[in-house]
Amino acid sequence: MLKNNLKEPTLFSKKEELFKLFEIKYTPPLQKFEEEASHLRGLEEQIGKLSSMKDDLETKVSELKERTSLKEKFSNEIKGKLDKENASMELIKTNEAFLKGAMHYKKKVGIRVEVNDEDDTMIVQFLELHTADDTICHIKLKFLDNNWELLELVPHLTCRDQLARHLEHTQDIRGFLAHTRKLFSANLGTIK
Repeated sequence: MLKNNLKEPTLFSKKEELFKLFEIKYTPPLQKFEEEASHLRGLEEQIGKLSSMKDDLETKVSELKERTSLKEKFSNEIKGKLDKENASMELIKTNEAFLKGAMHYKKKVGIRVEVNDEDDTMIVQFLELHTADDTICHIKLKFLDNNWELLELVPHLTCRDQLARHLEHTQDIRGFLAHTRKLFSANLGTIK
């Protein structure tokens, strides 16, 4: 049996002896709890830092999306302005070509063409043909629904109605202008 002066080993001392035997560090429960609490506080701090970093990144992503949206908006506005500028340049080129053509007809063919877009009318003046009172011979036409219509002949020709029907039937504007010019030229001696 055991000797009286030796104490019987307690459960606590047996655990310590076992841990020493297997070279395991024994940590009393209270100390272990404090270590785990400290570890959890460290994890909470890291989670806080990560959450803050996440918020910062979300803010930066939001700013980036906003900048991208603004960039696209400005890019579209610039493209629209360039398209308008290109359209303006095309319009200027078309107008210049029209003016050159008008000058060519005025000089070489002896006619001037005035177009009124508001009422879809066109006046063709024969610059070398004048009446006795110095009025320039001209024709006023209307272009509506892809059809030419004779509105006015100055000076008035007796065959005006026949010319109007012929134009309405054939829609041959070139032939009509050439024929009417010949008629003006032939009748200038009788026109007053």
